[in-house]
Amino acid sequence: MCLNKESKILITGGSGFIGTNLITLLLDRGYVHILSLDVEPPKLKHHEKVWRYCDIRIEKELFSNVLDFDFDFIIHLAAETALCETRGLQFYSSNT
Repeated sequence: MCLNKESKILITGGSGFIGTNLITLLLDRGYVHILSLDVEPPKLKHHEKVWRYCDIRIEKELFSNVLDFDFDFIIHLAAETALCETRGLQFYSSNT
C-alpha cells in the first residue's frame, strides 16, 4: 500500500516537536485523514481538529482509539526523551 492523500494516518506523540512538524507538513500537503494521539494537547491551534487525548501506555485506551480509526499507516513518535538514569526503565514505557 502506498501513502496517498486518502490514506488514514495515525500518529502517536503528535504533540511533540517531530509530531507537530509532521502533522503540519501532512496538512499543508492536503492529507485529511490524520489522527494524533497524545497525552499533551497540540502546540498549534489548527492541530486540535486531528488530536485526541490518549495515553498509549493504557492498553484499553490505545486499542479503543486505534480500532475506531481503522488506520492505513501508523507513525509511532510517542517517547520520553529526557535521559535520566535514576528514573529506571518504567519511566520510558511510552517509548516501547
